[in-house]
Amino acid sequence: MIFRATNESLTPGYSFAECKEYYLGYSVSLFNDGKESYVALNKDNYGRTELVRVNVNVPCDTPVELKAEAVGENIKVYLNGELVIEYADPDPFMKGAVGFSNIVSAKVSDLKAEPLFS
Repeated sequence: MIFRATNESLTPGYSFAECKEYYLGYSVSLFNDGKESYVALNKDNYGRTELVRVNVNVPCDTPVELKAEAVGENIKVYLNGELVIEYADPDPFMKGAVGFSNIVSAKVSDLKAEPLFS
């Protein structure tokens, strides 16, 4: 999941490996290789810096609900309704688009973006 993403650099002709993380923003990675499974909050600035990693127990091929909430410098990540990451970025990105990117395979059944206040 990607959020607060701006300044994308998707130059035609570049391979996928060369283009990934070429934006400013945040991403949440959900990883499971059958041995290890974790959720990570990343800051992407034309490269990726992992901010927080939390081990979780998510069986392979199991649908999950992933939610990110960003208010000011505070970011919360929920997995299946449970708060798994809470992070305050001292130099936050404050705006941008939301979306998804995957390296292996993922199916997105619902994407909802809404302001937390009006």
